[in-house]
Amino acid sequence: MANMGFTYASEPVQKQLQDYGVRDVAKDVLSKTGLLGPAKDVRNWLGGLLSGDQLLPPEEDFEFMRELENMSARTNIPVEYILAIIAKETKRTFDPSIKSGKSSATGLVQLLEKTAKEYGTTTKDLRKMTRMQQLPLVEKIITRGYKGTKPRNLVDAYMSVALPKYVSAAKDKKLYLKGGRTYKNNPSWDSENKGHISKKTIETDLMKYLPQAQKILGKYRSH
Repeated sequence: MANMGFTYASEPVQKQLQDYGVRDVAKDVLSKTGLLGPAKDVRNWLGGLLSGDQLLPPEEDFEFMRELENMSARTNIPVEYILAIIAKETKRTFDPSIKSGKSSATGLVQLLEKTAKEYGTTTKDLRKMTRMQQLPLVEKIITRGYKGTKPRNLVDAYMSVALPKYVSAAKDKKLYLKGGRTYKNNPSWDSENKGHISKKTIETDLMKYLPQAQKILGKYRSH
């Protein structure tokens, strides 16, 4: 190695390998042998193990994204809709430990302590879970109140998460009026100041998160 001109004191080893094309060669070999995906999974796992609290971008969390695709097939909810819902609930962070500043709501779909206990866990436990560990619970929550088999739209899927008792409500039905507690606690559900909350006003809010979800899915599928 020394006769190739590596100077370990002046440059990181990774930079040297890149300069000599070793990374490109290795990536090409892994790609041709079908091992590039598994190799990235190992890299991600080791990265998380060594870095402690570092959170991978969702499009690089391959195990998580593959399971979202499986969940999509089981629930008839497009992957980008599930991603948009998680983006909404986690303030675009996809952090499974995120907690609301207004309540006990915690995790990828912001479960309250009472709801978490109904599903056999606690918000304290949720904060310790990874994305993958929370997904079985996410699937249960995102299908609450729905018994059909047809593909679901974005707002209907979100209603299972946020307002399951209104999953079957008409889109224009006024669910909450301005001045009430629910309206006050969820101002984004009436982002156009209609003076009420309905599935239609909630859908308007959700659509803001769809471009990010589509971008994440596109990046993941390009790997």
